[in-house]
Amino acid sequence: MHQAPFHDALRGLAAAGFRASLDAVLGDARQLSAVVDEIAAPNLGIAYDVANTIGQEGPLDGVRTAGHRIRIAHMSDTWRGLWAHTSPGRGEVDFARCAEVLRSIGFGGVTVFELIDLEPPLPRLHDDLATFEKRLERRAIGHGALAPVQYVARGSQ
Repeated sequence: MHQAPFHDALRGLAAAGFRASLDAVLGDARQLSAVVDEIAAPNLGIAYDVANTIGQEGPLDGVRTAGHRIRIAHMSDTWRGLWAHTSPGRGEVDFARCAEVLRSIGFGGVTVFELIDLEPPLPRLHDDLATFEKRLERRAIGHGALAPVQYVARGSQ
């Protein structure tokens, strides 16, 4: 990817007052942090997606690296060797530890539960959200440290 047009577009969005958050599909936390720091606009940040990063960096290290730049936290389970955004408890993501690290950096943004695994999401949504609640516990996130949670599903209903 040629960076100049991309960076120019981000500068234009920021100057126009739009909020933008770069997803980890564009790079690891170090790379995304460098772009955000270079643009240096308060309305530009990172959407840290553990399912998109686990194959390139440890999510806990990535959250620490991206730090204050994180505006959105995408939480869904996945595996290092198989890309997915699936239900909590099916993969390798340690959500309690992710919540602890997000709290330690002062994260106060939106948390998104994202399902993209080609299974119908609605029949399992209630159980998935209950599993998140159980895994995150108050000890990890305190009162609302990862709230509000928004649900995003792609695929068949």
